[in-house]
Amino acid sequence: IFKYDLKGDFINVINKRIYDINFVEDHISVARYVNNKKAFGTEIMPGDIIDFAKYLQVAPTLEAIIEKIIYPERLKMSSDGNVYALGKDIYRKNYRVGIIDPTDGHTIFIFGKSGTGEADLLWPKDIAVDTEGNIYITNYVYSKEGEKLFAVKKYDNRGNFIKSWGVWGGGNGEFKDPWAIAIDDRNGYVYVTDAFYPSWMRGTGEEHPQERVQKFTKDGKFIKKWGGNRITGVVVFPPRLLVEPDFSDPVGIAVDSKGYVYVLEDDRARVSKFDGDGKLIKRWGKPGVGQGEFRDPQAIAIDKNDNVYIADTGNDRIQKFDPNGKFLMEIR
Repeated sequence: IFKYDLKGDFINVINKRIYDINFVEDHISVARYVNNKKAFGTEIMPGDIIDFAKYLQVAPTLEAIIEKIIYPERLKMSSDGNVYALGKDIYRKNYRVGIIDPTDGHTIFIFGKSGTGEADLLWPKDIAVDTEGNIYITNYVYSKEGEKLFAVKKYDNRGNFIKSWGVWGGGNGEFKDPWAIAIDDRNGYVYVTDAFYPSWMRGTGEEHPQERVQKFTKDGKFIKKWGGNRITGVVVFPPRLLVEPDFSDPVGIAVDSKGYVYVLEDDRARVSKFDGDGKLIKRWGKPGVGQGEFRDPQAIAIDKNDNVYIADTGNDRIQKFDPNGKFLMEIR
């Protein structure tokens, strides 16, 4: 996890110790050691185990060390100053949620496992944290048959399951592909994007595209939604309506200190700013490599001054904007 100051200058890798001591080859070695009772490739020395266990604050065993390691895939900062990570375990199999110390990168607490139980995770996409430390995870709703998997899962900061909401469907509070999630810290409103637009289908076909934003209370009560589809034409053979969604692949969402909601679209490479009722305020961005242009953007975040940061993944950089979309700087 790389840390920068507000000017974009690199500070450090906060979990450098994990990177140095337990690098990829060692991960494989440790995992095989636990399974087969001997290490292949790089040997794990007893002194390394003791030292690494102290760093992770666990018992000096390989099993305890492995249990405390997470590969972070999505990150959110919380009001308590810690980093909350959604990722996978050392075997890259079980989905986990980790609370990470921002000073040295060790995992303070970790929980979660893959599965189809109500408290389990199945292809989770994003993570958010409210001011009380509750954790919200968007969980993929696989199909009509998987409607009991639920779209949003809520836990406390000790991993205790609280509740879930959002089954498969197109109605209020329902989802087909729940993706990004954000919390309005002023009142606890929860915003979730739906990003269902199958690559094999352009039009209504068997299932309508469903790309929109839904707003809930922190207890999962539906408030409102915005984003829909417009019919743009008809293909004669085979007969099919062509549909143009208001959003196209909304992979990121964030809320600033004034309650404005920012939605990041990967496919259209743009940011849309709305008020809390879904009224469009501002849009910026387009595909490209210049300032204010994006290629495969994947994440959005907002700082205490309401500046907007975009992970411009395809261009290998982070871009920073003011709340009105004015380009400020980039980090490469």
